[in-house]
Amino acid sequence: MKRIFLLTAILLVLVVTFTALFACVQKREETQETAAVTTEKKTEILFLGDSIGEALAGPCPLTERENYGYYGIVGTINDFSFHNRAVTAYTTEDLMHFVEREDDGINLVRTYISTADIIHISNIGNDFLNSSHNQLMIDLSNDVYDRITPRQETAKANFENTFATLKRLNPNALIFVQTLYNPAGEDSPLVPSYARSVLASKGIGPQKYHAVMDKLIRTINQTLIDYAEEHTYVDEDGNTVKPFELIDVYSAFESIYEKDNDRWQRLFCSDGVHPSSEGHAILAELLQDKLASHGLAAPNALYQYKKQKVSQLNRLYGDIENKESIKKAIMRAATFGEVSKAYFDGTNGVLPTVYKAVRSGRTFDVTKRFDVSYFAVFGDEYTGAIDKKQASITFEKDGTYKLTVPLLELVTGILKDTVKKSGFNLNSEFAFGLASYYFSDIAPGVEETDLAGVLKAIEEYYGIRIIGLDYDNPHLQAIFARYAQTGQLIVDDPDAFDDVIGIECVGTYTLETVTAGDKTYTAIYVNNAVGKGESYIRYTYTKEGDTEKVRMTIDVIGIELEGLILPKDEE
Repeated sequence: MKRIFLLTAILLVLVVTFTALFACVQKREETQETAAVTTEKKTEILFLGDSIGEALAGPCPLTERENYGYYGIVGTINDFSFHNRAVTAYTTEDLMHFVEREDDGINLVRTYISTADIIHISNIGNDFLNSSHNQLMIDLSNDVYDRITPRQETAKANFENTFATLKRLNPNALIFVQTLYNPAGEDSPLVPSYARSVLASKGIGPQKYHAVMDKLIRTINQTLIDYAEEHTYVDEDGNTVKPFELIDVYSAFESIYEKDNDRWQRLFCSDGVHPSSEGHAILAELLQDKLASHGLAAPNALYQYKKQKVSQLNRLYGDIENKESIKKAIMRAATFGEVSKAYFDGTNGVLPTVYKAVRSGRTFDVTKRFDVSYFAVFGDEYTGAIDKKQASITFEKDGTYKLTVPLLELVTGILKDTVKKSGFNLNSEFAFGLASYYFSDIAPGVEETDLAGVLKAIEEYYGIRIIGLDYDNPHLQAIFARYAQTGQLIVDDPDAFDDVIGIECVGTYTLETVTAGDKTYTAIYVNNAVGKGESYIRYTYTKEGDTEKVRMTIDVIGIELEGLILPKDEE
């Protein structure tokens, strides 16, 4: 029964999470310039690490992930071949195992490590912050590091293995590791209510939270500094060899905190932890400076960044009154940072438009409908719970796409019976509580407490909906009303949803031939909207004889999805 509750929670979380991955298909038009054909090998940069590098949390609207996330900014303006393989919530242990794994279709982690000229890593924060924030802040206020010191040693040991793997696979790659910024402010979610009360009893008010958290952030960053120093050596030619070079994100954010606190607060998204679009611009500037110091930055990178920001201004803020003055400020900016400040100062407080165009490309010659043959989330298989007669992945020859995963009516019936007897609170599921932080980014302009409005915006903007929800149903409206009043999503009325529930995603796709080393794959990129890089949702397509297969994996939510087209005599 717990698995059925979990699956239901997962369906709702998938709807919220997939908004970062899908763009809506309202009009088809080319969204990128045609690149000149060249045989010259581009500089390859690979991004590894955690949610900061993954850039799912922060960009608003989420369809602009590639143009707001620092990985996409740097990759695009320098005309690099760039690949993002960072994964939300990854610790140093997770990263250690991640770099050791073999290629899985077009994810190509092993291959891209081996071929990268530059490897950029954002990691280590989750080793310390994925724990009780109450006790963490109390310990820090007392200068107690009993829980922190062992994690430092564990992180160093994990790094030892990670960098050994990276060096073994690619001894010539230039590796950058960024330090962690201090996100704690007076309203920081990193200081829960119990910790606030204990700190208050000690005379520590909200204005001191940043200083208390600074003890931890400095300790984390010192772990990186110490590791780099301990593993630096002089080779036989007298050259100083470092395991990696540090990018000092901490100092850059602290400088803004001290000089312009209002702007500093803009550097974080609605969860108060991850970098906002503007925060990512700071990270991009620091990485760009590091590339320039190595002679790796494109000569026209500043101009390309200006073009990118003007393009976004036109696309997202077409009706803003001061658009022309913002453009002028961007174009006369002398530095990367001045471009960012002109753009974000000018658009501060203005709601962006969710741009709906998609990138066109090669498609299948005939419509292909794959029956869902395997479905798992976080390692738990749910194939037996879905209606396999209706579950499908369809790629139309006109370039449109649909994924449909309905639950069996029997499963829904069991769920309804249980809801009738006891109900359940989706807020108790960590993933939903986390996802709800980003409603304002997912659906700009919709009140975060208006869950119906958020779900409707997701369907309109991103083509994703929960099968079985009727917004005119008074039973469902009552649940939404309670959520608006209390913030608690309590499902206790079996008549609030239909007899069949599930998830449906619609959009567009393109076929790409991916060649990495001596490997060639057929990739299906789904809803790659604005940008030049890879789609976040991507399938590996294979054909053996008359059997065709597609496979999708998404590390951040642990999804494994496979579809098959079998020969008629095997169906």
